Amino acid sequence: MGWKAKYTTGITLLDDEHKELLELVNTLISALESPNEGAATHAHVIDGYRKVHDHIVAHFADEERLMHNIGFPDVTEHITQHEALRQELEQLGKMIKEGRTPENWEPLASMLNVWVLRHIMSHDVKIRTYLHRSPS
Repeated sequence: MGWKAKYTTGITLLDDEHKELLELVNTLISALESPNEGAATHAHVIDGYRKVHDHIVAHFADEERLMHNIGFPDVTEHITQHEALRQELEQLGKMIKEGRTPENWEPLASMLNVWVLRHIMSHDVKIRTYLHRSPS
């Protein structure tokens, strides 16, 4: 899945990180869907997972810091959503490291992509709305 304008938060840092995250997730999914093709070795899949994991950890830290700095009212709920994704990501990582077969982890990898997009649309765009609200 590619980047679409509707995913834009209007916050350059977050939008750039979201775009990069989608690219990394798509690369990981491609590797998971074709594990027997030349470049998509198990080491390649593990490397793709590590890149997604590291990017998500750094991105969530940036996003959570921003929410605290602007006084975002739903920060606790948003952080709870981040924790749920972290747990899903850890589950995916465990499966990859164990060398599970595609029929076991491919749906989870695809779910990760859907989850990321749903999170951006349901939660991250609320940050945009909060920043652009009319002063009371």
